Amino acid sequence: MMPVSDSKAWRCTICGYIHRGPEPPDGCPVCGAPSEAFELDVAESQPVATTSPRRWRCLNCSYVHNGPEAPDVCPICGSPADCFESIGETVSDTAGAGAVEKVVIIGAGVAGVAAAEAARNASQDTHVTLLSKERSLPYYRLNLTRYLAGDLTQEDLPIQPESWYSERGIDLHRGVEICEFDTETKQVRARSDQSFAFDRLVLTVGAHPFTPAFTGAYREGVTTLRTVEDADQILDMGVSGMRCVCIGGGLLGLETAAALARRGADVMLLEGHGWLLPRQLNATAGGLLTGVVRQAGIELRNGARTKEIVGDERVRGVQLEDETVLPADLVVIATGVRSNSYLARMVGLEVNRGIVVDNLLRTSHPDIFAAGDVAEHRGIVYGT
Repeated sequence: MMPVSDSKAWRCTICGYIHRGPEPPDGCPVCGAPSEAFELDVAESQPVATTSPRRWRCLNCSYVHNGPEAPDVCPICGSPADCFESIGETVSDTAGAGAVEKVVIIGAGVAGVAAAEAARNASQDTHVTLLSKERSLPYYRLNLTRYLAGDLTQEDLPIQPESWYSERGIDLHRGVEICEFDTETKQVRARSDQSFAFDRLVLTVGAHPFTPAFTGAYREGVTTLRTVEDADQILDMGVSGMRCVCIGGGLLGLETAAALARRGADVMLLEGHGWLLPRQLNATAGGLLTGVVRQAGIELRNGARTKEIVGDERVRGVQLEDETVLPADLVVIATGVRSNSYLARMVGLEVNRGIVVDNLLRTSHPDIFAAGDVAEHRGIVYGT
């Protein structure tokens, strides 16, 4: 009888999957067979070299594979071998590896805060610096329309209280706009001439609102909704009774229009397609949503294409391509976002629609990572 050892191999008699460990698993992760379907495979039960990684985690579904190498394909989700990271390496694998002493994260949205928390959880000794362009505490951007509607107060917005950062040794800097970073000297520089040294840099710089080239798009009373400052500016106008036009019938446009209607504004929503949410809904479902929108007190125009935002210094209306002019005291443009890729472009990182990253969120520079709305993984920018 073999001594109890982590190198034991158990073969599923149904599908052939090999499980390594002192006991068979509760069930086969590939075919679902129960524990009784496993038998000890003597040929596979060989000691694993202690100088090689023995466990591999799938970055997609967190399945853990035991063996000297990652599997060609994850048996659970089908991800390829390069989606696995080694875990539980022995001392001989990591001895002499350089410690990451300074991690700097540019951008303090959800991705930035999550990166700071993950960096701290990975090491209690690493100096973690989180840089935010905004002066407020990091907040959930998705809650801005709820704040605009009056469902939340400004105190409800922060992801974490200020004490959360200090308690975890995360050095949070607010109101710091980064203008450049140097991959040779590994320095990040702010417009205020502050500089921050890094061993690893994480770009979570998010996205900015896309404003089509409408004539008059920058008149007074024309705005977007991307920051808490944008929401406060809208609220400061006293929108109750105002004639508001929302350009863009996507999710943000719908939520913004609903929030303004809740505040007592007379709201017109413009959608360029034949029905709402054409990427998500067919015409029938779009028609059902139209009924819900109108019940919320929002006027809707489908197939409405903006030609110009008219007025003098201040907006007074929106002219459509059919020459119709819709009166407006406030115009909110919600026509999508684009990734903030300029910092990455300045230093020559690979950028397509977003900063190109691999399965570990590493950019084309080995010490620079990107996440959130700015990152492009396998051709997809998930934030846009």
